[in-house]
Amino acid sequence: MQRIATGYTMYFNKKYKRSGVLFQGKFKSSHIKSTSQLLRLSVYVNCNSEIHGIRPARNYKWCSFPEYIGRRQKRLCCTKVIMSHFKDVRDYENYALENTLDFKEQKEDEKTILLE
Repeated sequence: MQRIATGYTMYFNKKYKRSGVLFQGKFKSSHIKSTSQLLRLSVYVNCNSEIHGIRPARNYKWCSFPEYIGRRQKRLCCTKVIMSHFKDVRDYENYALENTLDFKEQKEDEKTILLE
């Protein structure tokens, strides 16, 4: 990952005649130990724009959530693994919206703790 990030940074800086870093912090990874962790992670990735207040995930063209809930047919990603754990698209959408609220609350709690 470091090699890819460094190469892209060098390319980007040369192309746009700039210098400095493009990415914040080091690359981090962790082992996903359970199906529940995988499902929550899919929500975090698919609904990131909504969690961070950019735009509702169902209407954000730069995320895969519309694909998971059947609003986009491009098939940029494979949804089978995640969707196999739900009855239907609606079930996943409800799960995602519920967990998105949880992630937003967590984010607000972290802000509050930092301000105290």
